[in-house]
Amino acid sequence: GTKREELSVSEQKKQTDSNELVERKLDDVVTLGKELFMIFGDKCLRLHFLMNGSHRISESGNMVLTGKKIPPVLEVYFGPTVLFFYESSFDVRSSEQCISRFEELKDVDICSPTFNQKRVVAMVTEQKGRQLCDVLLDQNILPGVGNIIKNEALFDSGINPCVRVDQLKPNHISHIIKMTRDFTMIFYKFYQLSRSMPRGLVKNQLVERILIIPVNPAVKGYR
Repeated sequence: GTKREELSVSEQKKQTDSNELVERKLDDVVTLGKELFMIFGDKCLRLHFLMNGSHRISESGNMVLTGKKIPPVLEVYFGPTVLFFYESSFDVRSSEQCISRFEELKDVDICSPTFNQKRVVAMVTEQKGRQLCDVLLDQNILPGVGNIIKNEALFDSGINPCVRVDQLKPNHISHIIKMTRDFTMIFYKFYQLSRSMPRGLVKNQLVERILIIPVNPAVKGYR
């Protein structure tokens, strides 16, 4: 494990909440945009990968994914398999709350296999007075869209990022959503080829322990 130092008050609370998951079986894992929901009965470990978040998996010391050269913020132990999470935020919530959010927004997740462009266009159109660049980053409208995808989609579509939604014609809105989805899928396929992760590695296994790693004050900004 990672060397432990003193936890802050907020980190101590997260450690206490996370301890409730020990000896629970992982029932399911679902993702929504930059969020990862690990379902343990009525409790859910919810992670958000923020701007640069990542993870790696170690099984009996063999690293499946290469992590960043910084300490993890969270370690989750399933016997010989350990999940390490980097530059991410996390907390324990009710599974009902997390599943409800997932079900509500899963078809507008920019990577969803059932992506509903018509619904997204309608949601964007409702944001009349907002700048388009802000709407594209709204995680309650287009979960998973970040700065790289937003910038590339706007460039490819030839639309001014600062334009208000109500200044756009319906075909412009439909076009920018299509460009956003298309670039995302190209980006996603590239990372699928370069970074593969075995599915079902820890599903139905019991959590043995969860460690929250104190963050160096110099880099606390990303928490």
